[in-house]
Amino acid sequence: MQSGCWLGFLIGMDIKTQVASDKPHLTKLRYTICVKIRAMRAEFFEGVIVSTAVLSKGRVLLLNGSNWEPLAVISVPRAINLILSEKAVVIEQSGHFLQTIRDKFPVPSVIALRTFINVPRRQAHWSRKGVLVRDNYTCIYCGVQPGSMLKGKLLNKHDFTVDHILPKSRNGKDTWSNTACACYTCNHKKGDKLPNEIGMKLRWEPKMPRTSYLVIAIGTGPDAWKRYIEIHRD
Repeated sequence: MQSGCWLGFLIGMDIKTQVASDKPHLTKLRYTICVKIRAMRAEFFEGVIVSTAVLSKGRVLLLNGSNWEPLAVISVPRAINLILSEKAVVIEQSGHFLQTIRDKFPVPSVIALRTFINVPRRQAHWSRKGVLVRDNYTCIYCGVQPGSMLKGKLLNKHDFTVDHILPKSRNGKDTWSNTACACYTCNHKKGDKLPNEIGMKLRWEPKMPRTSYLVIAIGTGPDAWKRYIEIHRD
């Protein structure tokens, strides 16, 4: 099943069509549940009083069940559909609210599926930006980050580069498993050597992210999202 297909099926945005086509084969109980979910969603969204920016521009990080691996960045309405249909639970709140006629509904920032789904790993296009975002601008050798002090200097994102663990001078390739974020001090110290040749150790194993798009999306999203890259970086 293609990535767009599994996500669309999971979220159930076309439940009305599904119910209409499958009605003869649904038990009365299943059909009743589907209708109630549709009614609940309609009642909720009809009563929403909120800036359209929250609904149209808001983004929610969707995690897999059980292991909390990032799966996709979805819209606020799709996230709420998952929650109302009890397919997902809220992990992080955004601090924003959807005001309905009866109540206020907190807008999630991160949600997780209630059950684990097996999604085939897709090829992620390598890029220097993707490596830096994947590693959250953290040096793989010494662990410094933007905001850290190093040799009397307050570091920012421009003080970090991409290091080739097997140097390019020794036929090292531009791959996710051979590159990592490094501060300029460690990058210069390592030079064209292997880490173990000069007593340097990797703080984590560089791995391919699920998609390059997702790495960039999380990296440019709320700070709360970045921890979920770190969980699957270790």
